[in-house]
Amino acid sequence: MKKSTARILIILLTVLVGNALSAAASGVRIAFQRPSGWQGIPHLHAYANDIPLDGCNDREMSPVPGLEGWYWFSIANTPAQYVIIFNNGGWSGGQTVDVHITDGLDHAFTASGLIVSETSGDAVWEALDAPVPAPPSDATDIRFRRPDTWTQTPKLVAYKEKDLVRTPENRVIYEVFVRNFSPEGTLKGVEKEVSRLKELGVDVVWLMPIYPGGREGKWGTYASPYAVRDYKAVDPDYGTAADFRSLVAAIHDAGMEIWLDWVANHTALDHPWATSNRDFYSLNGNEIVHPHGWNDVYQLNYSSQGLRNAMIDALCYWVREFDIDGYRCDYADGVPRDFWRQAREAVNAIKPSVAWLAESGGDGENSRLVSDDGLFDYNYAWGFRDQLAEFAGHGDVSRLRTLCRDLFYDSAYNGKSRMVYLSNHDVVQDKGGTEDRIMGMRLEPLTVLEFTIYGMPLLYNGQEIRYSSGAVSLAEKTPVDWSRPDTIMQALISSLTRLKHSEPALRTGRERGDLHTYATSAPDVFVYERRLGDESVVVMLNFGASQTNFTVTDRLPAETYLDVFSGNTAALASTPAFTLPAYGYAVYVK
Repeated sequence: MKKSTARILIILLTVLVGNALSAAASGVRIAFQRPSGWQGIPHLHAYANDIPLDGCNDREMSPVPGLEGWYWFSIANTPAQYVIIFNNGGWSGGQTVDVHITDGLDHAFTASGLIVSETSGDAVWEALDAPVPAPPSDATDIRFRRPDTWTQTPKLVAYKEKDLVRTPENRVIYEVFVRNFSPEGTLKGVEKEVSRLKELGVDVVWLMPIYPGGREGKWGTYASPYAVRDYKAVDPDYGTAADFRSLVAAIHDAGMEIWLDWVANHTALDHPWATSNRDFYSLNGNEIVHPHGWNDVYQLNYSSQGLRNAMIDALCYWVREFDIDGYRCDYADGVPRDFWRQAREAVNAIKPSVAWLAESGGDGENSRLVSDDGLFDYNYAWGFRDQLAEFAGHGDVSRLRTLCRDLFYDSAYNGKSRMVYLSNHDVVQDKGGTEDRIMGMRLEPLTVLEFTIYGMPLLYNGQEIRYSSGAVSLAEKTPVDWSRPDTIMQALISSLTRLKHSEPALRTGRERGDLHTYATSAPDVFVYERRLGDESVVVMLNFGASQTNFTVTDRLPAETYLDVFSGNTAALASTPAFTLPAYGYAVYVK
């Protein structure tokens, strides 16, 4: 059993359901094993001076991935002293007892009925078959009372988490298709979910194009959001400029960024420029060109200085008037690089921190959009996603290992980063539907890989609840069904975002460390370590359809690690064998 000043882990063979908790002023995660007599999902209540802590009033706990009967909840920015109560899915009386967690020495406690008595710490650790911890400087004691009517003795896991630090090197981005994100399909519908996205661990909310779409040439009930009719207006179906301003304020108040989607390669057929400024477009004789056979849009021509000026003016407008934080640039490869340089210089003069994401596969010559002089901060790991989809079918871990190393050590991206993803709007529309339809039973371990292997992970429109759908057209309205969330996936992604923000070893860009892959005795298991200096995260993924017992034939790090999902600690180098369930995973941190 390991304790440190960075994280405190305590496992007691006792009952927990109660109140009175005192801890240091930082985040604390509480895991709770539901008593056998409880049928509902446990709820958590946390108070300080009889006032509920922010976000902790009668909150439903989340299942711990891979641990049946266990639930957890993270309390951020805890005060010096507070009270915590758990109950059986709502207030019905007679369900709670006291739990006291206080700063103190390295003591353990057992209970007999309602009597709390101190015991030898060694005895408890021996019962847990765990090494006795060295007394840390900020130890935590837990005292509790068990109701006489309880005969079961569930466990409690409580540990002080590492500080959550959000930087450009560990961003999590969430793509929103406004039309389908909420039943309303509006900006106000997005604003209602801002607090949930914050709690999920999102750093950036990327809105797909919010501008009025073309009325001419539509290939569905609605215009494609990528057929823009006015670059300096809000689609009235989505709301008003005031609605957008309110959404920006809400996202900023939540400590997140908002990025807009920018379509610089082409416009809708009925954009006013097509009549007033035909020189802005590529012509074939007297006819304006449709790029790539896209019959609802016209190709822009960047040899026109007037076009460049107008497009840069529009880009500056949203930064200057609404204080947006970044741009995702559609089909960035189709637009001359020197235009992007001009545009970035003009926007930076207003707000230097604006981020730039290129929709570009980034392979070969196209990598220069990111690698040359910082034109863009990120691009897509496009080929990587497509090969992950292939891997979901063939399951060859040796090929996956090579794929991950090639991504991580691509010399074109030294000091830079890329966006990694399993799904986005193009995937859902053009490649078979939502990620569960494509990745199948390997979705959960691939989700862990997405957040831990490299780069900036992307979530898209309901991915966090495993929303399942076949192909969804961008030209139709097909709202996400939020009524049946997969709580296991929800808890998994929430845990992964916290891991991304708390573990320096998982950073990217300028702060990227090293990737070590390990050979194992099981062909379906992939083991790798992300390391940055003394910081380390070891990930174990089972892509097989059955439980797997395996050994790691290369020598693992000698330090003691904590599995963030089970709460177990292990000296990895001296552990003779590991076990993972079918399609299971473990993530170990120091």
